[in-house]
Amino acid sequence: MKIYTITGPIGSGKTEVQKILSNLGYECYCADAMVQKIYSRKEIISEMNKTFPEYISNNSIDSKTIRDHIFKDSKKRIELEKYIQPKVFKEFNNIIRDSKSEIIFFIFPIIKKNNFSEKYKSIYIEADEEIRLQRIVKRETYNMQLSKKIVKLQNSFDNNKDNSDYYIKNNDSVLKLEKSIEELIKKL
Repeated sequence: MKIYTITGPIGSGKTEVQKILSNLGYECYCADAMVQKIYSRKEIISEMNKTFPEYISNNSIDSKTIRDHIFKDSKKRIELEKYIQPKVFKEFNNIIRDSKSEIIFFIFPIIKKNNFSEKYKSIYIEADEEIRLQRIVKRETYNMQLSKKIVKLQNSFDNNKDNSDYYIKNNDSVLKLEKSIEELIKKL
């Protein structure tokens, strides 16, 4: 089994890469989606209500409040990462253990410490900052001010590009990205 991690800054096109790979028949798992799945569990809501009560609203995890806090307060971000990342990595290790696929892709945002990704070959997706900002503000829950904070934060500790095994520049169309993915697959 071959395992690859895909990472890149917000707005670089990781979700689009995941769609392309999935359409090609590859098994893909997104860390952000896994976090949301974990956040929906009653035992996690209960644990977080004790440790991070400010993130609980109406007996569920308030992702908007989390997003607002973690990009403003590095201490809160680090505390939450220490709590949630081991749970995500455990889920991903379970997927690897149970999978019969020849290749699996795991998609991660830029995070400061990622012990899981260090074990596997990595693919870095990049786009110019202005293009990324344009993509981010099109999302329902982001404005330009928040988008710039996220980009600045990620830029401050992103060393994934320099340490990646493969690299894709995604400034153009989805069609061009598809061609880049097809070329990459041939190299894997």
